[in-house]
Amino acid sequence: MKNVLWIGPIVPSEEVPKYKAISAAANVWQMGFVNGLIENGINVTSVSYIPFPTWPKGPLWARKPLNGIDNKGIKQFFLGYLNIIYIRELWIATMIIFKSLIKISNLEGYIVFTYNPYPRHWFSANLLRLIFRCKWVSIIADDRSYGNPDFHLFLSFDYFKRFEKRNKLFCDGGIMIRSLNETKKNEKSSGSHKSLVFAGVLNDWTGIIDFIDLFNEIDLENYILHIYGKGDPDVLKNKNISLKNKVILHGFVNDIELERACRNAYAFINPRPLHMFRSENNFPSKLLLYLSYNKPVISTKTKGLSPDYDNILSYYSDSETLKKCIDLINDRENYENIVKKISCFNAENTWFKKVKNITNAIAI
Repeated sequence: MKNVLWIGPIVPSEEVPKYKAISAAANVWQMGFVNGLIENGINVTSVSYIPFPTWPKGPLWARKPLNGIDNKGIKQFFLGYLNIIYIRELWIATMIIFKSLIKISNLEGYIVFTYNPYPRHWFSANLLRLIFRCKWVSIIADDRSYGNPDFHLFLSFDYFKRFEKRNKLFCDGGIMIRSLNETKKNEKSSGSHKSLVFAGVLNDWTGIIDFIDLFNEIDLENYILHIYGKGDPDVLKNKNISLKNKVILHGFVNDIELERACRNAYAFINPRPLHMFRSENNFPSKLLLYLSYNKPVISTKTKGLSPDYDNILSYYSDSETLKKCIDLINDRENYENIVKKISCFNAENTWFKKVKNITNAIAI
């Protein structure tokens, strides 16, 4: 039997809005990979916890809100911990080891996955690997590597390319294949304007603030930019950026509302600033959501993106190239050609296929 122990903070999607310190993007990526494991016939047990800001900004005791739940086929167990800086790292690591031994007892033959090499993750994975001689795969979303895993799995193509060790793998993520009804535009609510949709945090790191500035420079009558996600609108005032009448801030919305917005989108926006190292070099995982709707994506060309995206994304770097991208998708024939390319790309890059390639590489 094929078995995986997953170490990382993941919760059901409906729980994400309750906790400020949970990254929605990281949660979606992990759930996508885990579901890919399950689709490939692999049993998954997850030892997880809810991340909070350290005390006193966060609670002194970080309680476990869920225990023993069935999260889409995962045997998932949550931990509570003392939320004091440094102490919590050792506390969580110890509890991960203890909970793993109680719930599984014998990890021989398991593959241990850790999401990002925090001390609490790599310490526990290293020890479990030494005791049971199981394999350890360290997933690296940021540019850090600690411990001594059997494999390093990178989300960013740039980090993967620059990493000098041989035991490295690359998986930026898989595409969820949607039915026609899930991608079909809702004509009744679309109106006369074409919607450009961005889903993410309103801050400098995501690049959306710079994009608003460029978008306002372009003379477009029939396009409206819709922005969904967390963030304080006052950050735009502080930078003297006007929303005008063609940029709408919706704030953080529920899954149903975001689903409706994505269906009604004419195209999606994937901006990342090219002057901020971490933002440019990380993989923008929201791209996986956008592509699943089989619609054009206007994006900056960052180092974290694999060259495989060059044929399906429309790249911009300034207001002039942004205008060219919009003119390109404004042409119906070009629009349909891009959609066809995206559909073919999606079919070859599902979570099932991506995870299958990874599991074959590590010989599960």
